[in-house]
Amino acid sequence: MAAQARSKSKVSHTRWTSSTRSTSVAAIRKSSSTARIQPIPRTSTFSATFNSIVPVPLGAPETANARRISKHIHLEGVQSCQLVMGVTQLDEGSVWNTMPPHTHMRRSEVYLYFDLPPADRVIHLMGPPQETRHLVVANKQVVISPGWSIHAGVGTRNYSFCWGMGGENQVYTDMDPAPVSELR
Repeated sequence: MAAQARSKSKVSHTRWTSSTRSTSVAAIRKSSSTARIQPIPRTSTFSATFNSIVPVPLGAPETANARRISKHIHLEGVQSCQLVMGVTQLDEGSVWNTMPPHTHMRRSEVYLYFDLPPADRVIHLMGPPQETRHLVVANKQVVISPGWSIHAGVGTRNYSFCWGMGGENQVYTDMDPAPVSELR
């Protein structure tokens, strides 16, 4: 009896590999004796490695925000239904991660700061442009920022961060600038 109960609960698994290009999410379909996972066909898939993404240079040394942005999940590459994600690496001598600050009213943003030595920090600015606040962030710490909050940060040295934006709009350049002269 116990063996019969175990056999009814067995599930066969479909493993995702680079050769399974027509498989994305697995659906569970129950039959009379066992539950089986069957692949859901996908119209297209996309694969990218970290090294295959070409970073886009932005900013300038004169404004201390020369950086390279690598977009990993976005409309023109690996796509998702609501996620835009990438990595920003600041050049040596640059400390501002974006300038001028901006908001993304139709999506929230999450930052994971890394490549910071133990004694260094990033001052992450957030809040509405007319009433900003700051967080002091160390290596491998995360900041969750709502859409109405500005996005900007300055470090005690150059650093990197992984950013992810989720919401109804995936257009990377859809942002509302918050001029520095209007910050309070």
